[in-house]
Amino acid sequence: MRILLVDDDEVMRQYLRRVLQQEPALEIFEASDGQEAWEMLQRGPLPNLCLLDIMMPRMNGLELLEKMRSEVRFQQVKVIMCSVVREPNRVQQAITLDVSDYILKPFKNVTLVNMVRRALGVSGPALGAPPRVPHPAAVIPESFPQRLNSFMIESGQALKEIESLIGQDHRPTVLERIAHLKADCRSLGLATLEQAWSALEFALMDRDKREIQARLQTLQALHQGVAEVLGRLSAHLEHEVEIAVF
Repeated sequence: MRILLVDDDEVMRQYLRRVLQQEPALEIFEASDGQEAWEMLQRGPLPNLCLLDIMMPRMNGLELLEKMRSEVRFQQVKVIMCSVVREPNRVQQAITLDVSDYILKPFKNVTLVNMVRRALGVSGPALGAPPRVPHPAAVIPESFPQRLNSFMIESGQALKEIESLIGQDHRPTVLERIAHLKADCRSLGLATLEQAWSALEFALMDRDKREIQARLQTLQALHQGVAEVLGRLSAHLEHEVEIAVF
């Protein structure tokens, strides 16, 4: 089965590919925005399923979905929206355009895989042969780092989108997005990062452009620092898993 990943964030596409490659029956293709995806759909062959981000340059995910649903030959292609966008009107628009599912970033890997299976109408425990599972003792310490890594990928993407929205003066949307990010930080115990988002929130409320830029730079530096720590932690955990398996 063919899946087309459409997201302007290369890191996010790589992450989605890694998650879905656990299912051997899937053939995965990528597009960096809606326009590239539309051109790929025109050339064919058609995918069985598209995973679409919403906020992308040239053509966003909802625009692409609308074009797909306007032509009979694309109407049978299943679509899952995969985005940080939580606004009810955007979600309702996607539902109206017949999406199979809508998953908010950051997400749990198992949730995404189950959505994909459901959209493709695949029954049973897996789309293909089950991957080799290491001893449970090696899996337990990976669960939180994986969740944290997933959040940091999406938080980094959200930061880029928020910078763009600030430039377009979409302050209410930005403030709503920050509120959700702060809640996610709180659930993960990321107090410093939550405080940094709060500082940006206050700067936006004060409409202090210089302070807004300073807070954005602080957030970028924090993300880079956490990413470096996570990279070292992931390498350590992979080593521990190899020891547990062999």
